Amino acid sequence: MIFALFTSLFVAHAECVPVSMNSADSAFEAHASAKGGVVLEIPLAGSSPAPLAILQTLEARNLKATLLVSTDWAQRHASFLRTAVESGHEIGLWYSLQKDLGLTSDMTSDPVLSDWVDTMRRARKVLRKITKRRIDTIAVTFLPVTGEVAAEGLAFRAILIAERTIDDIPRRSRSFAGSVGRARIIGQGPYLDGCGDQLPHWSPAALDRATGAVARGEWVRIALPSNAEVGDLLGRWLDEVVIPGKWTIQTASEMANKARKMADIIPVEQPENVVAVARSIPHETWIKIAETLSSADPLPRQPVEGINLTESFIGLVTLLAANETPTNISLGPLEPPLEVAAYGLASPKLLTQDDVRASAQLLSKQLRGRIPSLIGVGDTTLTAAEALQLMAKTVLGLPPEATPVADPDPYAPGGGWGSSKGL
Repeated sequence: MIFALFTSLFVAHAECVPVSMNSADSAFEAHASAKGGVVLEIPLAGSSPAPLAILQTLEARNLKATLLVSTDWAQRHASFLRTAVESGHEIGLWYSLQKDLGLTSDMTSDPVLSDWVDTMRRARKVLRKITKRRIDTIAVTFLPVTGEVAAEGLAFRAILIAERTIDDIPRRSRSFAGSVGRARIIGQGPYLDGCGDQLPHWSPAALDRATGAVARGEWVRIALPSNAEVGDLLGRWLDEVVIPGKWTIQTASEMANKARKMADIIPVEQPENVVAVARSIPHETWIKIAETLSSADPLPRQPVEGINLTESFIGLVTLLAANETPTNISLGPLEPPLEVAAYGLASPKLLTQDDVRASAQLLSKQLRGRIPSLIGVGDTTLTAAEALQLMAKTVLGLPPEATPVADPDPYAPGGGWGSSKGL
C-alpha cells in the first residue's frame, strides 16, 4: 500500500544526521568547479516566508532559481510569484500527497490513476492562472508508478523526487503506453550523508556540503530553505565559490531538457576522489608555515600539522602573486617535483623582492599540475626547495636571500614533499 511505503520513507530519512552549524562569518572550506549542472530550488509551502533576499541576491548576479510552490502557498503569494516569473525564475508545482492527493492513514485502497491525473491537473491549473506561464516541473516526496505515469501523461517535463534515482542520473518516466516517456525524473543527487537535497540550515558548513556534491555529481539539486536574512551569506558563497568555480546554474526544466538529449546509458561510476574539493586555509596559517620554512634545513615534510610542502608551495605562491593579501587560500590538486634537482646553490645569494614576486606571479599562471624541479628567480636558477624557502622569507619581509637547502628526503618520490589533492 502506498501509505505504508510513504511512512517508511520518512522513517529512513529520520536517520539523517545533518552537518553541524557553524558561524555565518566562518570561512568556506570547500571550493570546487561543478562537474555538471546545478539547480537551486526553493521549496515553498505552509508558512514558508517569501524568499525575497534569496531571489534578490541571485538576480544581482544574473542567476535563476526554481521555486517549488504548493497551491495554497501560491494563492497567498500570487503577487510575489508573478514578480519572480518576470525576473526569469521558474515556478514548479510542489505536489502534496496529503493535501493534493488526499492520502491519509485511514485510506483502505490506493489512489487510482484518474485520482493522480485529476489532482495534478487541478493543482497545475492554479499555478498557471497565477503566473500566466506553463508549469513544466512537478516535485513530490514519493512517486509510485501510477503517479509517474500520470505526470508523464500531463506532459510535465521535469519530475523532481525526494529520493535518489538509479546511479543518481535522470531517467525517463514511464508512460500510459508502458514505454519510456518524455519527462525526466531527477532524484536528490550525490549527497553522501543521506540527508537529501535539502540544505539542513543556512551556514558555511552546510554550503560546503552542497559544494562537495556539486564537485562529484553531474546532476545536482540544492534545495534552499526560504529565509529572510540570508542574503549576505548566500552572496558571499556565490562570490567566493559558485561564480569563481564557473558553476552552470540552471532551472529544473533546463536540466531536464539537457537530460532528454543524453543517451539512456548508465555511466561508469567514478571513484569518489576523482574530483578534488579544495580546502580553504586562513592567512595566519600561511604565516606560521613561512616562519617554519624560512630557517629550516632540511625542509620538514609538514611545516604545520596537516599541510605538506606541496600545499605550502601553493599557498606561498598565491600570497606573493596576489595584488591584495587574501584572507583565505584554497588548496587545489598539485603534484610535487618529478625529481629532486641534482645541483643547487653553492653559496647564499641575495635577490630582490620584486624578482621573487615576479617569479611567483609567473608560477601562479603556469603551474599545470606539478611543481617544476628548477625555478628561475631573476637571473638565478633555484631548486624547488630553495625557491620555497626564499618565498617564505619574502612573505615575512625578511631579506630575500636564497640559500642552499635540502629536501626532506631526496631519495623519496617528489623529495618527500607529498601531493595536494585539495581534500
